[in-house]
Amino acid sequence: MQNVSIRLRLFAIVGLMALLTLAVGATGLLGITLANRALEENYRNRLEPTQMIGRIMLLMNDNRAQVMLALQHQPGSPFVKMHEHPIALHTDAVAANRDEITAIVAEYRKRSLTPEEQALADRYAEARGRYVEEGLKASREALLAGDYERANLLLLSKVNPLYAEAAASANALLQKTLEIARRDYATAEARYVSIRNASIGGTALGILIALFAGASSSARSRSRSAARSAISNGSPTAISEKRSRFPDATRSGACWRRSPRCRRASSA
Repeated sequence: MQNVSIRLRLFAIVGLMALLTLAVGATGLLGITLANRALEENYRNRLEPTQMIGRIMLLMNDNRAQVMLALQHQPGSPFVKMHEHPIALHTDAVAANRDEITAIVAEYRKRSLTPEEQALADRYAEARGRYVEEGLKASREALLAGDYERANLLLLSKVNPLYAEAAASANALLQKTLEIARRDYATAEARYVSIRNASIGGTALGILIALFAGASSSARSRSRSAARSAISNGSPTAISEKRSRFPDATRSGACWRRSPRCRRASSA
């Protein structure tokens, strides 16, 4: 029975070690999967949007610069001879930048935005709408009509202040995106620490179980060896323990040694 008990105990320990190994492996695989997903989401919903917002701010600033460059085409301007191209070069650039910004904003809104980002994006869209309609569009029409005085007035009274408002809204959206990216990174870092600690704990537990099982088996083996050695040497204590464990066999042996009747009965 003891041999069977030991065998079952070893099977249980090996099974537990296998389960722990499986759990540690599954935890590691889960950590890799979550890290890969977080990296993909951070790239698509944070890194690319920051590039989009940066591009939008650059194009808005370029539109303002194009209006100022177009004003230098005014006849009689000391800089008119430096522009060996038609004014349409600047007005067409304004229209192209406007269309590109519109496409970028549409692509940006397809991303997974938080309510905070959505609110800031709506605020930017409103500011940008005024910048385009009241500033750029009106200035462009004045330039194409040759009304440089009105275009200059619109630059100072509409384009510049509305650009500053729209740029501030875009920058607020950019800063919020960066803030959320940092927050997502902190969440991913905390998740990594939890998974790492769980893996280390499972591995350490498995090692402790293996050490305990080895020590227990070694102790039982030494105990059995000592008992067999004591019996073979005729130790009274060991013989007494053997008799207490096997009383029928002990009494039968004593009967055999003492009584001829027992020997005759056994022979019959």
